[in-house]
Amino acid sequence: MKTQEIFKWNIQKEEASDSLRFYEPKDKNVLDLGCGRWGGVADPNEYTPIFAYNRGAKVVVGVDDRSDEKPFYESYFAQNFPESISYFYTLSIQTPEQVKELIEKHDINYIKSDIEGYETVFLSFSKEDLKNIDTFVLEYHSFDIKNSFINKFEEWGYEIYANGEAWIPGIGVLFARKIN
Repeated sequence: MKTQEIFKWNIQKEEASDSLRFYEPKDKNVLDLGCGRWGGVADPNEYTPIFAYNRGAKVVVGVDDRSDEKPFYESYFAQNFPESISYFYTLSIQTPEQVKELIEKHDINYIKSDIEGYETVFLSFSKEDLKNIDTFVLEYHSFDIKNSFINKFEEWGYEIYANGEAWIPGIGVLFARKIN
């Protein structure tokens, strides 16, 4: 089997168009874990749930642990994308069961995870748990976590096709797609 070349770049800013430049959720049901807005990003089109919708996501399910995110996104989507299908939750992801429930409830097939170190909840997932997930976008928060997911993606039957690295050592994003 031919090894896929991994596109690598240095993330220069928090905007989704830079940090998630390979984010292609067209016609997908997206689970956006860690969808919160961050300081320094002024354009709402750069917030990940809006970015996903603008890139053709069929369903956007946003989850963040900050209580002001759910009402913001519900209002924004109602005003700007009234025909969209979207759901927003105030929830701190700390267990695999929380994620599995969201995947099943919303028929998720595309995951974007930026949950500040709690991404390790996925390490107990089996290939079967991710059977419907075509693409997995993971922000990692240490080199150890990155290396663990490089191995897990292979175990789950995914290939990593892009890796952006932030200006802070050990923080970056992996893009993986299912190959078998």
